[in-house]
Amino acid sequence: MVPEIVINNQTISDPQVIANKFNFYVANVGSNLAKTTSPTTKNFNDFLPVSNRDYVCVQIDENEIHHTVYLLKNSYSKGHDDLSTVILKNCANELS
Repeated sequence: MVPEIVINNQTISDPQVIANKFNFYVANVGSNLAKTTSPTTKNFNDFLPVSNRDYVCVQIDENEIHHTVYLLKNSYSKGHDDLSTVILKNCANELS
């Protein structure tokens, strides 16, 4: 469990508020990222590499998620999703 988070220099420790803030963030990642991306007339396929592979969805369980998250390098730096691997590791139980 994440004991506290800081948003806009405000420390939040109430688990329900943390869950709501995290849910709000995840629900808005796509639209917020779209706001920072330049418009284009290209088709989305123009950004994808050519592949002859099929995409297959396979069922995974929480143990596989835990193992995969555990293998991530510990880092506080954030990616395009504005999340660090340390945050992901601290939230592994809730995500799986």
